[in-house]
Amino acid sequence: DIDKAIKIIQEVAQSHPLFVDGRKNKEDIAVPVIVSDLKDSGISLRATITSEDHAQGFQLLADIRKELVNRFKEEDIEIPYPHLHIVK
Repeated sequence: DIDKAIKIIQEVAQSHPLFVDGRKNKEDIAVPVIVSDLKDSGISLRATITSEDHAQGFQLLADIRKELVNRFKEEDIEIPYPHLHIVK
C-alpha cells in the first residue's frame, strides 16, 4: 500500500527530534515523498527530510531507516528483497 507507506515515512520523519521543518510555505507538505522508480521487485520511494547540518542529517536518516523497518513490519508492509531459491 503505497499511500500507507508514504504516511508512515512522513510520520516517522516528523516525529524524530533532529527533524527540521524546512518549509518556506507551511501549506506545503513537511516531508514530501515521491515514487522515484518502479523496479522488478519493488517500488522506490524518495523522501525529502531536512536537518540542521550534515552530521545530524546522517544520524537522522540512520534512525529513520531503522524505525521504518520496524514500523513497516508492524504494519505488514513488506520490504522486497531479491530471493534466490536453489533447487538440487
